[in-house]
Amino acid sequence: MMSAGCIRARYCSGTTGRSCPVGLATQDKAIRSKYLVYKHADYIKNYHKNILKGIRGLLAVMGLKHYRELNKGNLMFLDKNSRVHDDIDKVFERKLDLEN
Repeated sequence: MMSAGCIRARYCSGTTGRSCPVGLATQDKAIRSKYLVYKHADYIKNYHKNILKGIRGLLAVMGLKHYRELNKGNLMFLDKNSRVHDDIDKVFERKLDLEN
């Protein structure tokens, strides 16, 4: 489930006596009427579409056709010292050993 509109202003109607600045979580009909549901629905649709497009691009670069082909063996990352790690299990084992 996705939603749009909340800007996490950390105050909303009810708890602090203030009202939602966006109009999403308010009982004030004047503010709520300014929240354009259809406009935000388009934002969510486009966001979701672009996320999927990005994932398909990453999969293509990795030579994969479907996300189900992803596994731990596909993961590689750089640590803060720019060392390349390609075995995630070994990295977590080392991290756990350092913490104990």
